[in-house]
Amino acid sequence: VDLAIHDDGTRHNPHVHMLMSTRVVGEGGFGLKIRSADGKQFVTEARALWERVANEALSKAGLAIAIDGRSYAKRRQGEHPGLHRGPNRQERRARRVLAQRERDQMSPREPDEDLPVPDPDGSPIHPSELEVAEDRMLADMHAPAPALNAAHAKGCAEAA
Repeated sequence: VDLAIHDDGTRHNPHVHMLMSTRVVGEGGFGLKIRSADGKQFVTEARALWERVANEALSKAGLAIAIDGRSYAKRRQGEHPGLHRGPNRQERRARRVLAQRERDQMSPREPDEDLPVPDPDGSPIHPSELEVAEDRMLADMHAPAPALNAAHAKGCAEAA
C-alpha cells in the first residue's frame, strides 16, 4: 500500500490517501486483477482492517483516541460530511503570485558569465579575461620548458 499523507501544517484538513494494487503479485511480478476488489464488500473490509490497524497503533502510542471507519450515516450520530469547497480562485492566484515573486528573487539579476571575478590583489577580472589566462596556463603546462629541453639535448649529446 502506498500512502499519500496530506497535511498543510494548519491542521485544517489532514487526511491520507491509500493506494494499493488490485493485482496478484507473484515471483514473476504482477498477475491477474482480483475482481472481488471491485465491489463494495472489499472496500468495507479494507476500511475495517485500516480502522483496526490504525487504532492499535494509536493505542500503542499511548493516545486515547480512535478512528471509526464507518460512514456518518452508519454511525447515526447526526453528523454530515463536510462540503467540498473546491479551489478558491483568489487564494490560488495569490499563491501563484507569491511563488513567482520568490522565483524572481532567487534568480540572478545578471547572468553569471558577465560578473567579474576578484583577482588576488582585489581588482576585478572579467570572466573572458579569466578564460584567456586559463587557456594560456594550460598551454604553458603542456609545452616543454626551454631550459629542460637544452639540458636534455646536452645530456643526449654527451651520451653519444
